[in-house]
Amino acid sequence: MRQPQATFKYTNIGYSLLGMIVGAAGGSSYNEYTKTAIVEKLGLQNTGPELDPDRLSEYAGGHSGLASWTERQVIPHVDTHAMAAATGFYSTAEDMVQFASAHFFGDGRLLSDRSKNEMQRPVWTGLAPEAPQDGYGYGTIVRYYDGHRMVGHSGGYPGHITRTMWDPNEGLAISVLTNAVDGPAEELAAGILRVLDSARVVASKLPLSSGLVNSAAIAPPAAPDTKIDLSRFTGRFAALWGVTDIYVLGGKLYAGSPIAPAPHMQAVELAVIDDNTLRIMNGSPYGSVGELYRYERDADGNIVSIFSGGQQAWPIAVYRARANVV
Repeated sequence: MRQPQATFKYTNIGYSLLGMIVGAAGGSSYNEYTKTAIVEKLGLQNTGPELDPDRLSEYAGGHSGLASWTERQVIPHVDTHAMAAATGFYSTAEDMVQFASAHFFGDGRLLSDRSKNEMQRPVWTGLAPEAPQDGYGYGTIVRYYDGHRMVGHSGGYPGHITRTMWDPNEGLAISVLTNAVDGPAEELAAGILRVLDSARVVASKLPLSSGLVNSAAIAPPAAPDTKIDLSRFTGRFAALWGVTDIYVLGGKLYAGSPIAPAPHMQAVELAVIDDNTLRIMNGSPYGSVGELYRYERDADGNIVSIFSGGQQAWPIAVYRARANVV
């Protein structure tokens, strides 16, 4: 647990609780309130807060990634229930940019400009050392791209990755919805922005400056009583959301993705707690900083599976031998 206002740490459970509060404050359920206050008000014909069984045939099928499986596997749609406020909405890119346009300054359909300014103002900055001006507002990611100050959010649901963002001053909105867990939604959205800039020959704006806040500093755990061989933790592990390599480099233990453009540049350092437990020491606050890797082993000490960030992963050969991807 973290103290309020002490550090930034993204949590889907937090949004789920917020959805319950929204429903209670609106005198109905979260789903009913958002249908009335947002979907119907904006005339979004292909958007809803939760899985609609009557429209299943219209939904794009989600797929596994290519890193964890030799061929993409279809991921069945699920009802998100209490997690709807965090990950339940279905939509189209067209509807999402319509929703984003309601957050442009001067558009009063959903919020006043004063409320939008408060919502889109970074509360936490310094989330990435290479981009200290980027941050997180009230339910919004604020990020700079070649001088553009873009506001929005990413999204994840089994078999899907999305990214929607907008420039509230210019009146520009972009939405990319992918139906694979390794879908490059962020990269595609940024690429679309650069294409539009090239077509419009728009001069870059100067980004706002911000002090670097190290919101992910974690105190190291106490050293184990006996020296533990780091190689007992290493391997390549796979699950629905992708592949993780755990490896030793320079006498330290790391976890990273083998498919990243520069795998070690995006790796996180791991600290040993005991024979079967590691702590994640750094990385993005959208990830699992400070959380644990827990190892499950058989009687001979071989790794059966690992647990981290609410997900179980298996040695990649074991995972690929399974009957299905989930």
